[in-house]
Amino acid sequence: MNKFFCFIKSKPVCGRGFGQSLILLTFCLLALFWYFRLGPAKRALPQNNQINQAEELTVFYKSLAHNFVLNLPTSWAGNYEVVKSVLADKVDIVFYQAGQKKFAILVYPLDGWLKNSLSDKEFVLTWTKDKVFIWQSDIADDLFARIARTFKVDYSKEDHSVSYDVYFSQPVEKDFDCSLVEPVKRLVQKNSRIEEQALNQLLLGPTVEEKKQGYNSWFSQQTANKIISMSFKKGRVYVNLRDLRTIIPGASSSCGSAQFLGQLENTLKQFPTVKQVFFAFDGSPENFYNWLQLDCNNEDKLCDPQLFNN
Repeated sequence: MNKFFCFIKSKPVCGRGFGQSLILLTFCLLALFWYFRLGPAKRALPQNNQINQAEELTVFYKSLAHNFVLNLPTSWAGNYEVVKSVLADKVDIVFYQAGQKKFAILVYPLDGWLKNSLSDKEFVLTWTKDKVFIWQSDIADDLFARIARTFKVDYSKEDHSVSYDVYFSQPVEKDFDCSLVEPVKRLVQKNSRIEEQALNQLLLGPTVEEKKQGYNSWFSQQTANKIISMSFKKGRVYVNLRDLRTIIPGASSSCGSAQFLGQLENTLKQFPTVKQVFFAFDGSPENFYNWLQLDCNNEDKLCDPQLFNN
């Protein structure tokens, strides 16, 4: 080993003091780490300007959770889906076009990333004081290289996201309890009410990947952004929704209503602020519960529309 380091420079170093040799060894190891860890990743971004050169990048995407921006191809406008999933400490932000996965941005905690190695389809974009951004794509052409080069992180902001669950159903078998649901992870922002953000995530329905894994729900893009108001009173939450009866008429069946309420209630009751949940359509709890073949509890004034007007 000592003989190896004697020839690192033109002048021998074996005769030097132990401290100087140790410093030189540390420097060499850091250089090797940079070359094999970061160097190939950055050099691996394709430079071929002959492919997809005419495609302009005019679609602007901004990640509020991780404070980065990205420009996407013009043809993707209104025709792409962003799917976020959390596996261990890593966040996958997967971009789809027309149902086909195009690329992903992997957000690793810095200490966790150092324990992993990059594949030949992953490229380091940048890193902050506590996380690393990795570009992942099966396709290596100039279009994706140019998209990657539009990636920017706002270093003035910290990550204010927090992980919570939304609940979806799995395929129902004979004699199976339709109200049983299972959690999947979502990221929401800390800077506004977590319960409402989690409910908004539920109303978007399962992602493409979650559907492949068997998760199902009455909720989808058609039911997104249907919250009119949410009010909190001593552990009770009163949720006023847009009328969904014509959008998802099948949810009023006996099994469908159990799935529908199971997903709504479990998503909200995971929070310590929520003990009971009550719903209304356009301010009418009676319309909501009658549609699900359930009765309002008049003795507890739960059919009172005034409870949903705050």
